[in-house]
Amino acid sequence: AASSPGAPTGAAQGTPPAPRAQTLASQHTGWLVPQMSLWRMPSGPGKLPKYVQRNFRLKALGLVTLQLFVVVSIMVALDRALDAFDIKGKEKALSGVLLGNIVLVVLALTVLLAYKSKYPLNYALLGLVTVLAGVVWGIGGEFLPADLHFQVVGIICVAMVCMTALSTALSYTNWNAWDLVLASTFFGWSIGAAADLWIAPLLGIARGHALIAVMVTFFLFLIFTWEAGRLLVDCDPDSFMQVVIGMDSTLLVIVSIPVFWAVGFTFLVTCCLRDVGRDQPAEEEGGEPV
Repeated sequence: AASSPGAPTGAAQGTPPAPRAQTLASQHTGWLVPQMSLWRMPSGPGKLPKYVQRNFRLKALGLVTLQLFVVVSIMVALDRALDAFDIKGKEKALSGVLLGNIVLVVLALTVLLAYKSKYPLNYALLGLVTVLAGVVWGIGGEFLPADLHFQVVGIICVAMVCMTALSTALSYTNWNAWDLVLASTFFGWSIGAAADLWIAPLLGIARGHALIAVMVTFFLFLIFTWEAGRLLVDCDPDSFMQVVIGMDSTLLVIVSIPVFWAVGFTFLVTCCLRDVGRDQPAEEEGGEPV
């Protein structure tokens, strides 16, 4: 039968209606939705709010700064203990303890990387890494000239304090994230280097040794920027412990490379001197026939 002129077509006859306009999200799936931010007051499409970025950098850099001050405290305590118990002359025993602690630091850092999201185990492992790193630096400094270990760690401490303060201050401005991270990093390093170059001569340390410490720390901060810079730019709250691990591996483990070199060189010189000492009595006993 023919339908009446006033009857609705389509839906009334059981056929699907014409497709309506899609929703905004379904229209733009693939380019709008990934850029949407669910955070309160986002700083831009797909970006975290500035207050989240500021708190992230403050927490990460502040924790590393606290670690470094603990490391310095352990270094000072070990230096005083080695003086008090007259252990400084026993290089062989110290070198064995040093190498063992370096291995433990690397193992602890590896375990921390595997359990970085397991609270509170991750913080317990972080404390263990900090203590072991302090022992490594405290003992390893005995193989370095002119208190080089105190200079290097001191520059890093001052740099991290300044970096934390400047990055927090710049987060209230409209600076680009990469510019903020780079500026605060190398501003902190320059302040630490200037302080070392000014204080070292007052303590009787040659300016050449101070320049070596400055160059070593500059190299370390280059590695730090390459390793942890992107994480400090993105400020993903889920990657917080990864940032701290990256900083630790750069500032606390890579710095042990000179210690490895110094210990190896000490072993080499000791073996050579021992061989020379054995040959000299044999020559004296042989002598020339009368």
